[in-house]
Amino acid sequence: MQVPYIEAELTKDQFSKFRKVFPIHELPIHMFKYGEDSLIVKDKTGDHLSIGSVDEEVGRLVKTYGNETLKTVFGTNFVENIEFSINKIISKEKEVDGIKNTRKSKDRASTETRV
Repeated sequence: MQVPYIEAELTKDQFSKFRKVFPIHELPIHMFKYGEDSLIVKDKTGDHLSIGSVDEEVGRLVKTYGNETLKTVFGTNFVENIEFSINKIISKEKEVDGIKNTRKSKDRASTETRV
């Protein structure tokens, strides 16, 4: 499973701005941690996190953020909610990546024919 990384700008005060890069499914954690007003999502970085299994990823998140933070952000059933989040992100990424111009021209002209 491949989950994209996103870049966000974290503003701690009027003089301090930091660049944060993290997997997109961690966004709710960072919003909880820093506040919605302090975090501005910029764009995807083009890099992806390879997830072997949801259990491994949840284990990594527990080590990084702790059980209590995950329960607060994702609810007491956080393992299933994280899995749902990851699967939804992967599904959306496939939809975006899978869009192609599959329409065929009747007159055999390319879709890029220019006048």
